Amino acid sequence: MTVFKGFLLLLKRESKSVSLYLVIFIAMAIVVQFSMGDNQPTAVFRSSATRIAIEDQDQSALSKSLVSYLKQTQSVKSDLDISTPDMIQENLYYSNVYSVIKIPEGFEKAYFDKQTPLTLINKPGFDSTYVTNQVNNFLKSVKVLHESGDSVAQAVQKVERYDNQKSKVTLIAKNKSGGEMPFHNYLFQYLPYILISMTSYSLGIILIIYAEPDKKRRMLCAPVSYRSMNLGSIISVVGKSTMEIMEPF
Repeated sequence: MTVFKGFLLLLKRESKSVSLYLVIFIAMAIVVQFSMGDNQPTAVFRSSATRIAIEDQDQSALSKSLVSYLKQTQSVKSDLDISTPDMIQENLYYSNVYSVIKIPEGFEKAYFDKQTPLTLINKPGFDSTYVTNQVNNFLKSVKVLHESGDSVAQAVQKVERYDNQKSKVTLIAKNKSGGEMPFHNYLFQYLPYILISMTSYSLGIILIIYAEPDKKRRMLCAPVSYRSMNLGSIISVVGKSTMEIMEPF
């Protein structure tokens, strides 16, 4: 318990600096909260168009429908040169586009023959993944309807009609927030980082003090075994961390 009491004594001595850092970190979290602005849950996600480039060499009903479908939801850049691998790499590197789609000649026939000659060249990230999923979902839906007996035009028309349907969602909130994100939400999101920083800072100061040569020699001369010292240090670290976690509440 001697080592544990020493930890508490040093923590009390450094309480002002630890409290100062606590105030600074909480103030930074509050500033971040204010900077977020809108706290509505609908502001978390907004559908946005991804810049893509398409080269359609097939000019079939399926390829034209795919291009038309992507133009409704994505930003298709038609003024970029994607004729060579070097130009494609350059456009992706400078983020002119996030995905390049190359539709070769004979794409429609090959696709319905259980082949997928479509070429997708993506820049790593969520934007290109979203485009890839959209292309795959469109083609798979058209293929299922076509294999069920519809023509390509009928299948495309049904897919576009289904995609344009909107669902009405009503949120039944079970808490007092009424379905809105609480104002203090971001504060509690950053609170664990604040507590970790405080614990690392204060424990670091105390361990540095105990590691000073004079204090270390004095402890080794004390009638306390080295095992008891280490056990007391472990209990002190765990107890101090627990107290700092419980302190804000």
